[in-house]
Amino acid sequence: MPSSRSSVPSRSSASSRSQDRLIAAAEVIAYRDGKREHDRASLFGELRELLGRLERHAGFDEPLTVDALLASADIECAAADAGVDGTDAVRVTDTLADALLAGRTVAIPPPEVDLPERVRLGVPQGFAYAGLHPLDYAFVPARAAERRKVAVIGIRTIGVALSAVVAAAVRAQRCACGRISVRPSGPPHDRRFVPQPAEQAWIDRWRARGAVFLLVDEGPGLSGSTFLSVADTLVAAGVPAADIVLMPSHNPEPAWLIASDAEVRWQRYTTCAITPHTSIPRERGAALHGGAWRARWLGSAPWPAVWPELERLKFLTPDGLGIAKYEGLGRTGRAAVTRADLLHGADWGPAGLADKRGFVRYERVGRPLDASELSLELVDHIADYCAWRATQMGAEPIATDELAAMVAADLAHAGVTASDPPALRLERVVVPDGRMQPHEWIAGPDGRTRKVDGVAHGDDHFHPGPTDIAWDLAGAIVEWRMPEGARERLLERYRAVSGDAIEKRLPAWLTAYAAFRSAWSRLGAGATGDDEESDRLAAAADHYASWARRAHDEGGRTP
Repeated sequence: MPSSRSSVPSRSSASSRSQDRLIAAAEVIAYRDGKREHDRASLFGELRELLGRLERHAGFDEPLTVDALLASADIECAAADAGVDGTDAVRVTDTLADALLAGRTVAIPPPEVDLPERVRLGVPQGFAYAGLHPLDYAFVPARAAERRKVAVIGIRTIGVALSAVVAAAVRAQRCACGRISVRPSGPPHDRRFVPQPAEQAWIDRWRARGAVFLLVDEGPGLSGSTFLSVADTLVAAGVPAADIVLMPSHNPEPAWLIASDAEVRWQRYTTCAITPHTSIPRERGAALHGGAWRARWLGSAPWPAVWPELERLKFLTPDGLGIAKYEGLGRTGRAAVTRADLLHGADWGPAGLADKRGFVRYERVGRPLDASELSLELVDHIADYCAWRATQMGAEPIATDELAAMVAADLAHAGVTASDPPALRLERVVVPDGRMQPHEWIAGPDGRTRKVDGVAHGDDHFHPGPTDIAWDLAGAIVEWRMPEGARERLLERYRAVSGDAIEKRLPAWLTAYAAFRSAWSRLGAGATGDDEESDRLAAAADHYASWARRAHDEGGRTP
């Protein structure tokens, strides 16, 4: 669905102070690479299983078709990144996109692609975290429909699936259509796209036919450089700027994009943004995202800072007895539901039921706590939760070089001058909770304190990703502002329950946690379009920075 307005709050009225904060925060590191290694057999096995279920299904199954589309797009993406022939994967992806738009079932053999044994794939963030659905892109901009010749370029990773849906919509209007995917490279704020010979030949062929070029991706992010790198390369190849349409998932304020000359460059092109809407439940109660949950459940108490534009979509259920929260499509959504089931099965979290289009419905379990309610019993409870997570949420070890670079950069922005970053030892690797703030602990009417929001943040697009359980213990200490006695009690209890002697490695993780939270808050303070929230985030950034300095001074470099 085209949109004439941004899907995030406009920054046009934001203060120059907030813009200065955005520029100042551009060098902090909060986002992680997030690419995951997959073996060829598992990728093809997943797709074969999904295609088999589709073939056996009596009628159209939208969730199953979407899952198969995303799985096929992964193989197509992996083939393109590896430089091998992915033509057969393109066939399957396009067929599934056609079926999704037509609302029909499909029987199709799996693709034959000679992938390497191991491939690294990015996570399609819009599908995983932002409530984007492939059907959001099932439209054709007017300029393309009038021209009848359309060249669709998806920007990998998520642009593979999105471009397939756009191309399906183009074909449904009986327009001539071609589709490829490309991957710009370089620093996040200065991407460059240099076409390979086959890509250049494809561009030249469709330019000669007088096609309109549709550039398809989520975003843009802070810089806009990914979209702009592809658009500018097309112009350099002879495509008129008037024949280039950018199709992002929201309309940015060009003046706020921080790529070089972004405002001028962006305005050369037509923008046909979509408003993500397909995932949103038709029957729903009040919206709770964007920080709206605070007014409902925290009242006049001091509100914690949030980055409104990045909060997961969540709504009250129509009966007001539950919360419907977006946890993701495809592989990401299935993993989130599995973790929710584990948490509820151990009575740590609320019951969750997978709903339509990436949402999970959770029961409401009580009232949020605040830091003033910290007690020795609650400290023990938090320690028990971390010990449980250390055994039940295990994950594959991650490379620590990216995490070390994050800590070094963010410590510098927190005012810490260190010749060497803290030594981050990985001994109990888990998918961490990542949200240990007091308000995420809910006191139920049955006397049990449960943990909410513990499903997905430990493996999202921000640092640290799967990491040592020390991340959550450090988070509990910082977020609850635990005095020395409470810290000692927390670690003693955790060690007694888990058998993990964490004391020596914790100081480094305490420094890392506080440095990251300072960077995340500082980035949010500049990026949000809400001045009041920007001030709140800036204050939080200063608070976490002081924790990082103190933790470092107290021994954050202890090996």
